[in-house]
Amino acid sequence: ISTLALGTYAQNPANYLSNDWAFFELKGKVKAVKITKDNRYTEEHAFSRNGVLLGEDATGDDMWSDNPFGYTRDANGRIKGTGNGHYVWTWKGRTVIKEEYGHQGYESTFYYLYDQSGKRTGYKDEKGKVHKYTYMDYDARGNWTYRMDDNYYTERRKIYYY
Repeated sequence: ISTLALGTYAQNPANYLSNDWAFFELKGKVKAVKITKDNRYTEEHAFSRNGVLLGEDATGDDMWSDNPFGYTRDANGRIKGTGNGHYVWTWKGRTVIKEEYGHQGYESTFYYLYDQSGKRTGYKDEKGKVHKYTYMDYDARGNWTYRMDDNYYTERRKIYYY
């Protein structure tokens, strides 16, 4: 485990330079991010120099085949949901605090948890169970590149900068 994984970098909302970078928990001038989730699927997101989401692609898991992203936005320009209505996010300032999912009779709600520095520490599900993230690695610019929740669900990110 990298020494950076010990929490030396905070994901403070003030460090996010745009709402779209904040949505994806990305600090700095990120050109693109490739996210591999649980070794089942990969999604890629590209951003303008000002942090506006330009385009996306996803491969793998069937769950993405019925949702070509197509985000909707709120009055402040923040991503608020998917075009198909399956996902809805709630913001407080520059922080996503809740994610709701519903599709074909299945529903879930996650309430994101943060530490005092603004770093996402996990989430609470609709049953009240808390799932904690363990950050395994960070890049040189302070963005996390590998994390796992207590259910051993993993996310790995490759981040490209301007």
